[in-house]
This record gives sequence, C-alpha cells and structure tokens, in this order.
Amino acid sequence: MNKTLSRVGIFIVGVVAVAAGGFAYGITPTTVVEYVHTFENPPKQIESPHESGSFVMTLRPLVPVGSNSGVYRLDAVTSKLQKIYDGASSFAPSLSPDEQLGAIVANNGSQASQLYIIPIQHPYDAKIITPPRPTIFAGASAWSHDGSAVAYEALTALPNEVDNDMANSRVVFLSLDTSAQTIVDTGMSPVFAPDGSLYYLKNDGVYHVTHTDTSFGVPERVVFIADHLLDRTARIAITHNGDMLALTEPATNVLTLWKIDTNASAPVLSQAQQFSGAFFWPVFSPDSSRLATVEYYKDSDKNVHKTLAILDLATGKAHSILSLDGYTDDLVALGAWIK
Repeated sequence: MNKTLSRVGIFIVGVVAVAAGGFAYGITPTTVVEYVHTFENPPKQIESPHESGSFVMTLRPLVPVGSNSGVYRLDAVTSKLQKIYDGASSFAPSLSPDEQLGAIVANNGSQASQLYIIPIQHPYDAKIITPPRPTIFAGASAWSHDGSAVAYEALTALPNEVDNDMANSRVVFLSLDTSAQTIVDTGMSPVFAPDGSLYYLKNDGVYHVTHTDTSFGVPERVVFIADHLLDRTARIAITHNGDMLALTEPATNVLTLWKIDTNASAPVLSQAQQFSGAFFWPVFSPDSSRLATVEYYKDSDKNVHKTLAILDLATGKAHSILSLDGYTDDLVALGAWIK
C-alpha cells in the first residue's frame, strides 16, 4: 500500500560538511529538486499533548557563528530543548536501553572522529573509542537491547575523501564488557534486533547477520534494491519489538516500511508502506506506532526548511513539533525516542 505525505520536498545530495574543529560526518543540502503535493494536514510547530517521552538529538545553532554542537533532550509534549552535553562537533547520538549511557561521534578538534561513550549523569567522563584499522572515522551508532554492546559505522578515510560507495564504510561491533572491537562487514547504519542480530545497509539493499557470544554468522541480503543504489544518506531504524524496519532514502525522496516476520527461522521482510519525502534519521516511538524523522521541505515561496516531523503510521499523517531552521544542516541528527 502506498501513501504519500503531501509536502513540497527537496532532493539532497551533499553528505559532507566542515564543522568547527574538524570534519563533521553530516548532511548538507546542495541540490534542490521540487516535488509538489497538497498536504492533508499542513505541518506546523505545535505542542503535542498526544505525544509522550522525549528525543535525544544533536544540534548546532546557526547563531552565534562558530557555536559548538551539543547533545539535546527535546520534550515531545512541549517541544522544549535542554542541552545535556556540549562538544565542538558532537554528532549522531544514541542511547543505552537503561538511558544511563550515550554514544556520540566527536572529533575533539582533530580530523579523525572517535566514538565517545558518555555517562548521562556525568557526561564529561567519556570513554573514547578509536575505530579499528583500516577505519579512521567513526559514524552513527546503535545499542544492543541488553546494553552490552554498541554497533557503529566507521569510514576508511575522511568523509570528504570518500564517495557514496558503502565499501568505504565498515560495520563495527563493540563489546562494552571487554572493549573488544570486531569489524562485521562493509556497510553502514547498523541497528540491533531484539535477538542481538544486526541489520545494516549496503549499496544494494538491507543486510542481516546473526550474532552469538562468540561469533557472527554469514551476512545475508534480506531486501534487494534493484532499480538504484543506496547512498550514504540512507538510514534504517527498527521497532523495539523487532517487527518493522524503516528505510529512509533522501536521495530518492522515499521512506519505506518493511514488516519483519519474527516467527520465521530467518528474517523475512515484506514491504508494507511507502511515503514520499526527504526524511533523515528515522526513530520509532517506544510503542512503535509512530516514526520521528528530520524532514526537509519547501514552503510556498520555495524556501527550504527542516523540521522534526512525527509520522503516524496508521493514518499516514504527519505534524512538526520543532522547527530546525535555526540549526546548521551538518550536525542535525536524531538518535533516540525514549519514554
């Protein structure tokens, strides 16, 4: 079933930006291609009493120029922001299941970014994880459901030195118990299923690999993208019970939801819904009924905007709870939706 979110959208190709203190592994819109619909419910910034919980995200204010980025907690009901960590180029946050630890990408003034494991109550007592060779640049991360491991993407060169071929990126598994790191496969945007297995992206689709305490299985492609190649702006998210996967493709203005048969011996994914829009950084709500994304769009005067949008999966309708126009494009990233 196809549903179209009616919005004047944009096509975003740039994937690299230079931030204060080093390179930011971010997204910058460089080419704008218009597609026009009539939105059922015009999105506007509102208080959302029917929402609950809060979001964890990274932002960098446009004013004053040269501001640091930081990790913020956004109240989903009131849209109030609270900074919980200030870093020169903090990016791509994720949160442990017990909400006691966070993981962010930061470069601390150097070019080669590292992964920071941060105690939320004492955020400046970070444990710094250097990506394993041949990678040098850490990217977005995800936590296992039991909180014992983090999977993250890492590039083999600085972002401005690589193209959209995901062969330049690795999926890295970090055990928090032993600090051991394992390169699982080429690819990016890893997410954990409830059983500890991993889903991640390559240029030709979505891949899955099983994991035990001692080893990884053989990676298998579970979604084949036949008519185009995915680029490094694509992202995936999985519901908390592991029964649905979201794939955002800003380069093609498509968001696809895939149902996962959790009763099968191996993952079986079937396409459930598709939406049109320039969506980034998908995150499911704790009850899996809604999807939050960073969305780019144009207004009637063709000015480009970005917003934190909430998509109701049952109705296909969306609304905005926070305009992100006051923040730079390169370091906007949505990491978690918590109760």
